[in-house]
Amino acid sequence: RLVVLPSAQPGSDKRPALFRAPARGAHPSLLLFGGWDLLSCKGDLQKFVSTKRGPTAWIPVVADAGAPPPPSARRGHSATLVSTAFSTSVAGDNAVYVYGGCRGVAKYLDDLHVLDVFGGSMRWTARPDVSGASPGPRAWHSANDVGRGRVVLFGGARGAGADGGVLLSNELHLLDTAKLAWSAVRPAGAPPPPRCAHSATCVGDALLVFGGRGDDGLCADGVWALE
Repeated sequence: RLVVLPSAQPGSDKRPALFRAPARGAHPSLLLFGGWDLLSCKGDLQKFVSTKRGPTAWIPVVADAGAPPPPSARRGHSATLVSTAFSTSVAGDNAVYVYGGCRGVAKYLDDLHVLDVFGGSMRWTARPDVSGASPGPRAWHSANDVGRGRVVLFGGARGAGADGGVLLSNELHLLDTAKLAWSAVRPAGAPPPPRCAHSATCVGDALLVFGGRGDDGLCADGVWALE
């Protein structure tokens, strides 16, 4: 079923991270973090509430008193909901992992933040203690929950090159949320060319990567599958 969301919106954010949050009741919610309104980056967290009988609306999510601060304002970040039976050292069974992004025009970020979304109140954990080599600063990458508490991060923009262009990546990294550990992944086969702003979707046992912007600055139209 295709559902068209009403026009109610938290400003006019461009490229925010939108993800579905689990709910104890019958009605799940959508959460939106960050984005860009063509003037400045955003760092707020908002929840879209929809019920069968009541009105739909965006509601700001305010952190509890004394809670860790949220991530800094950013755009081009990833936000991945991981629902798993594994428990991490910083969150419960359902958590959103926010990685990287860009602040301003060219400040690329490499920080990881975790949002516990299962409890009665949402709580950020800023910069948890993560082992292994991180993917490094990047934005407009993809990050997917591929099961068993694992997040696969692919591609993205890594910053400005010596010629003033944008450095793109086709690297593959894995975050084990049970151990909170990063590791590089080098699968067999030829990888897709470096790209950013692509889509990556899990279908069965495959991760399908489509499109994006390549080194030539043009939009790509190829489809790649990671088994």
